Amino acid sequence: MALEQVFRRLDDLDGSELDLDSTPVSFALEGVQYSIDLTRTNADKLREALAPFIAAARTEGLEQARHLTRSQRTMKRRAIREWARENNLEVSDRGRISDAVLDAYASQGAHRTRS
Repeated sequence: MALEQVFRRLDDLDGSELDLDSTPVSFALEGVQYSIDLTRTNADKLREALAPFIAAARTEGLEQARHLTRSQRTMKRRAIREWARENNLEVSDRGRISDAVLDAYASQGAHRTRS
């Protein structure tokens, strides 16, 4: 008799099958760290839903970003780009964010400024 076991990784939200290269999405809320397995589509939906809150939140400083996960760094960059656009600063869609934009974000208390 042959026995075959098949393991599948499933999206925690909708149960769809995950790609082999997918990694869990991590985030924290009120001091509790969460991790969830999501498809790329659902991970993007989560990031988009959180973006306005991240943009409005106080930051602890970009120099502390080294400890952030890849997805957290992506969310931070998206929030900075969104803030820059809302404040009429020129920022590219991809690549490095200029020091001028980063300095403005940090010095203006980005969570409060909405020009």
